[in-house]
Amino acid sequence: MRHAKSGWDDPSVADFDRPLDARGERAIAAMAVHCRQIRLAPSLVLCSPSRRTRMTWRALSQAISEPPRLLFPEELYGASAKDLADCIARNARGSAEILVIGHNPGMHDFALSLAGAGDDSDQFARLQRKFSTAALATFNISAPSWDDLLAAGGDLTGFVTPKQLV
Repeated sequence: MRHAKSGWDDPSVADFDRPLDARGERAIAAMAVHCRQIRLAPSLVLCSPSRRTRMTWRALSQAISEPPRLLFPEELYGASAKDLADCIARNARGSAEILVIGHNPGMHDFALSLAGAGDDSDQFARLQRKFSTAALATFNISAPSWDDLLAAGGDLTGFVTPKQLV
């Protein structure tokens, strides 16, 4: 998941400290309803430590019935696709379902890397165009371990944006 829309109103606020704006709060509320409907149930959440990703998680967490293990690895802020895969490999052992909340362009590149070019679905075409704020891409992963995540890839099972829900 990419974090919800954040505000740029105050130029004195560092990028890391930017909060969600009103549009982002509405979007993540809609995404939380969607996550409840699909019964999103990660056993682990890896969330960038930035303010906007933490706010995204806080709103989304209301939709998850069982509290997952929650980590805020510093390397997720500004992470590339490879950095994301490495962070997952280091932290996800023993976890069957994980949720990563991060930033573009890394999240977009990571999702495209997992899905691979062989997917000709409408949702993959939408994912290729843009990984908007508060978007959620879901995958069935075929890797034998989290260490093999990028090499093995997975099947894109869903790609939902807030615009589809409101």
